[in-house]
Amino acid sequence: MSPSHTLLLLGRIFNELIQRIAILIFSLVLTGTASAQLRVSGLVQHEGHPLSDVTINIKMNGNTVQFANANRKGKYSVNLDLDKKYTIEFTRPYMFPVSIEVNTKVIGKRNSELEYDVPLNMVMFYRYDGMNGDITKESIGIISMTGSGEESFSFVPNAQVIEKLKPLQKESLKREANNAQPVISIDKKTKEISAEPDEKNTETKLTIAPDISDSKAEEEELSGRMNKTDAQQKRYAAIEEAKQIELNAAKQVEHRKSGVQTKSAVEEQHYLEESKRLRAEYAELDQAREQSLIAARVKKQEALLVPPINQIVYANSVKTLEALLISHAVDEGVFLFEETFLVQQGSLRHEYKKTVYNWGLFDLTYFTRDQDEITQNEYESLKKQLDI
Repeated sequence: MSPSHTLLLLGRIFNELIQRIAILIFSLVLTGTASAQLRVSGLVQHEGHPLSDVTINIKMNGNTVQFANANRKGKYSVNLDLDKKYTIEFTRPYMFPVSIEVNTKVIGKRNSELEYDVPLNMVMFYRYDGMNGDITKESIGIISMTGSGEESFSFVPNAQVIEKLKPLQKESLKREANNAQPVISIDKKTKEISAEPDEKNTETKLTIAPDISDSKAEEEELSGRMNKTDAQQKRYAAIEEAKQIELNAAKQVEHRKSGVQTKSAVEEQHYLEESKRLRAEYAELDQAREQSLIAARVKKQEALLVPPINQIVYANSVKTLEALLISHAVDEGVFLFEETFLVQQGSLRHEYKKTVYNWGLFDLTYFTRDQDEITQNEYESLKKQLDI
């Protein structure tokens, strides 16, 4: 690249930079000298939930001069010039519109340093087929100067209109609870632009508020905004319809699940009660069977009961109860002596044991039959009978 071309390129870049700096400075000057405005801001909600896709149309004399959109969290904010009258309309596909009047006329001496701010939350509800929404075209209140200072502007509700809206809102919420399908709520009669045919030209002529310049550039800009708004509303309508279909499907699934859960809960409760009843019956049967077994064992023991050893007598050398020795053992230690023998008496077997604890100064002797203590005479009598 030749030096002349380089200088020419640098010159163009320098000129463009100077222009941008001048525009920035001019914008800052305009911002610093801008007149005071009234800001209206808040949330757009439905049953406590924020609404997105809400368009806020600001009108003067029936013509839209400005518009804004609520963000994803339902928040909105619009700035209005003072000493003017506006209508702010909130619209959303499938919902009834809501509008308020705004009178920004400042009473008394104006303070350009004040920033007027009015917080205002809006509530919207769905439109369904057959519902007459004429009342929704009326303003629900007005913002106007009612005091002094930064909070001198406030919202005064229209009690009559709000009272008439209550039955409509109640009907809407009832249909929503019944999963009814809302209808599109875009009112073609309330578009932001009033179009009148021109005899010489078929193009649409924009009717702009008196304080807006009638230049062709601004008309085209406003027309572009309105066309964009129409496109957005159509897109929002399609999105809303898809969301509603998805919501209805989810509600139906949830309803079916709820029904299944309710049925399962009833069946489970019935099962628990039936199981409790059966357990009580089985417990009674077990108790009766156990008592029967105990009675049978007692009867058997009574039938096989062996008289005490001291009652075993011999008549004419004939034993009243024969005792047969099965085994005999003796275990003798330093401090302990044990003698054990196993005897068969009738159909029963008994273990007899003699235990002697030799602790030096004294001895302790115990005689047992099947671990039940007996007397020494009983023990010795049986040994004599068995010839041990």
